[in-house]
Amino acid sequence: MAEGTGRKALWAANLLFLSLFVPPLSLALFFGATLWLYSWQQSSDRLDNRHRLVLSVALLTVFLIAYRALSWFGVEPYGGLLHLWWNKDWGPWLLPGYSGLGVSYCYLRSIYALTAPNMTPAEFSRYYFFFPTYFSGPIMAPQEYLGQEPSLKRENLAYGVTRLLYGLLKFGLSSCLQVASPLTQTGTAELAILVYGPLALWGWAFFAGLWLYLNFSAFTDLAIGMGCLLGIRVPENFNRPYRALDISDFWRRWHISLGNWLRANIFNPTTRAANRQGLSEMQTTLLPPLLTMVVCGLWHGLTLPFLLWGAYHGAGLAGHQLWRRLAVPRLPRNLIHSPWYDRGCWLVTHAFVTYSWIFFFPVDNARLLFHLKLGLALLGYTR
Repeated sequence: MAEGTGRKALWAANLLFLSLFVPPLSLALFFGATLWLYSWQQSSDRLDNRHRLVLSVALLTVFLIAYRALSWFGVEPYGGLLHLWWNKDWGPWLLPGYSGLGVSYCYLRSIYALTAPNMTPAEFSRYYFFFPTYFSGPIMAPQEYLGQEPSLKRENLAYGVTRLLYGLLKFGLSSCLQVASPLTQTGTAELAILVYGPLALWGWAFFAGLWLYLNFSAFTDLAIGMGCLLGIRVPENFNRPYRALDISDFWRRWHISLGNWLRANIFNPTTRAANRQGLSEMQTTLLPPLLTMVVCGLWHGLTLPFLLWGAYHGAGLAGHQLWRRLAVPRLPRNLIHSPWYDRGCWLVTHAFVTYSWIFFFPVDNARLLFHLKLGLALLGYTR
C-alpha cells in the first residue's frame, strides 16, 4: 500500500464508524471549534503565542461547559429541525450515552492539538477522529499518533485479537461484579448501606472500585486490540494499579494517559507559574497537585461530588509529598525496608482510594448515608 493511502483509508473508515455511533452535529462540533481556534491561533498577530493559547483553551473550556449544560437541561441548541443531528439517541447503532462520554475526550485531544505546533488541518482530522480511542481513550498526543503509519499486517493479528478477547473477558467479569456489588446500582445502594455494617460496606466499596477498574480497563484492551489490527500502537492506560503502595504510585498506574495529559497541561505549567511567582517550597508542593486533581474531578463532571473527589485526591497527593519530605527521613531504615511497612502502605493507600469511590455512588442519598454510618462507627456505634 502506497505511503499516505493507508492514512486516508483509515481516516475514512474512522468517520464511517463514528457516524454510526455519534450524531453528526455532535461529531463535528468540537472538531470545528478546535479547528477554528487552531487556525486563529496560527494566524493572529495581535497577541503573542502564549496569550493566544491561553485564550483558545479558555474558549474551548467554555464551549465544553456549554455543551454539557445544554445536554443536562435537554436543550436542543440549534432548534427542532436539527433534533436528529444533535440528539444523543440518534441512529440505530448508537450506544446510549457514548456521544456525551466522547465529548470529554474530544476536549483533551483538542487541548493537545492547540499546544502542538505546525499541524495541518488534515493531520488534525486524522488524529481527532481515531475511532478506537474516540470514546474513552487512551488519550494519545498528536505526535504519538501521527508518527505511525497504519497498516494491515498478519503479524499483528494474534496480539490484536488476544487483546480484544481479553477486553471482552474483563467486561464479563465486571458485569458479574456489578450484579454482585449493591453499591454500583441505583436501586440497591441506599438499601445496602442501611442493612450492612461498616466493615462490610468497606468491602463492597472496594469491589465497586474493582468493578470500575475492570470495566474501564476493558475499554483500553479493546482500543489497543483494534489499534493493533490497524497497525497503530495505542498506549497502555493501566499498569496494575492495585499493586500501588502509595497514592502517587497509584496515579502513575491508573488512567495513565489522563495522568500524562494532566501533568503536561496542568501540573507542570502550575508548578512553573508557582516558581515564577516566588511561592514558598511548601506552597509549591501543595498547590499544583491540588489544582491538578480539582481540574481532573471537574473534567469527569461539573458536579459537587466530582469536585470533592478531585480535591480529595489532590489533598492525598499533596499529603503524600509532605510525608515523603518530612516524615520518611525520620523513620528507622529497618522499618522502611520491612515487608510490614509495605503492607501498611498498601492498606492505607487502598483504603484511601476505596473511600474516594463513594463520590461515584449512583445516588446522592447513598453518599450521605455512607458518611453518616462511617461517622457513627468511628464514634463506636456499629449498627
